Amino acid sequence: LGFLHQGAGDRDPLLLAAGQGVGALQGGLRHVQAVERADREGPFRRREALQHRRDEAVVVEPAEQDVGDDVEPVHQIELLLQNEELREVQLELANSRDLYSDLYEVAPVGYLTLDRKGMIDRANFTAAAMLGIERSLLVGRNLVASVTRRSRDDFHLHLQAVFSEDKKVTSDLTVIGEAGMERVMQLESQSVDGDADVPDHCRTALIDVTQQRDPAA
Repeated sequence: LGFLHQGAGDRDPLLLAAGQGVGALQGGLRHVQAVERADREGPFRRREALQHRRDEAVVVEPAEQDVGDDVEPVHQIELLLQNEELREVQLELANSRDLYSDLYEVAPVGYLTLDRKGMIDRANFTAAAMLGIERSLLVGRNLVASVTRRSRDDFHLHLQAVFSEDKKVTSDLTVIGEAGMERVMQLESQSVDGDADVPDHCRTALIDVTQQRDPAA
């Protein structure tokens, strides 16, 4: 065990390398822990820290500042603050988008997006369940295929009214729903302007009103 008492200049190169490796590993671990701690503290803590740095920063006029001065410019901190605020806004928008998506998908009402011909561009899970068709098969299908023959004229008149009038249009149609059963569906549609400010789609709410229209059903 004599190597334990060797001078710094006489140490084994392998031991020195091992020691340096352990030191680097410990430094990396500390860095990872610091990053994880910052993530746990969240955006508010980061912004608070930046504001504190800004408040403590010394504003030095260029003529008075020495070349060797190690002063963090206030404008750099302001830029970091702006970036942090932008990041918070983006996070809030993402959370709102996710919330809207969840509400849309599991709403108690069926939602469809139709083009002028009645083709389904978008549908939520509720609409797919009401029509008894998987959503992946429902998108790209014309809604008229689920409308009974006696209600198809009413469906075409409904679309015509939606795209010719700037207001919500409501119609009752008989639709072939889940398990092939006929159901009375109320369609509430509102046109949506396209790229040329001309309505090219409509948003339609699909509501099952069979019990209201026919209590014996």
